[in-house]
Amino acid sequence: MNREYYTNVLDQLTQGGWSVESLSQREPFLADVAKRYPGLPDDYKAFTEECGLIASARDTAWLVTTRVVAGRADVAYAWNEWEVQSLDAADGDVDWQQRITQFWDRHFPVLMSVKDGYAYCALDLGTFQVVRGEEPEYEATVPIAGSLLELLQLLASGGPKPAGWV
Repeated sequence: MNREYYTNVLDQLTQGGWSVESLSQREPFLADVAKRYPGLPDDYKAFTEECGLIASARDTAWLVTTRVVAGRADVAYAWNEWEVQSLDAADGDVDWQQRITQFWDRHFPVLMSVKDGYAYCALDLGTFQVVRGEEPEYEATVPIAGSLLELLQLLASGGPKPAGWV
């Protein structure tokens, strides 16, 4: 993906009613997050470092930007909220907690949703496909897009598939 593509997608999202906040200067990922997710594509990181908050028209879904990760965006949930909830549910079960952490080490959340319960889309860092998970078993996922590009196109299209998420 290139910068022009991201500009086009942001324009399409805006036309579809999404709120898009662009930053005057890039805000890099927090060092601990960058260390945990070294496989994030550079173009995706650059895109998220240049945006503050990208929220759906009904404010029920948000793209995970570096500002969301840093807790400096107006979002009621932490960027890794669903991982935290899973770990809380596994309290006292070390093996289960380890499996949860291993899952999230391989899946970077790119979209959070509260439209119909808690849900997310994440980039599978092994395949670079986008998967979707939801409560109560966040780590049980289904593939929804072949790439980040395809996910962004789905969101920008406003079609029936993403309408259930945002």
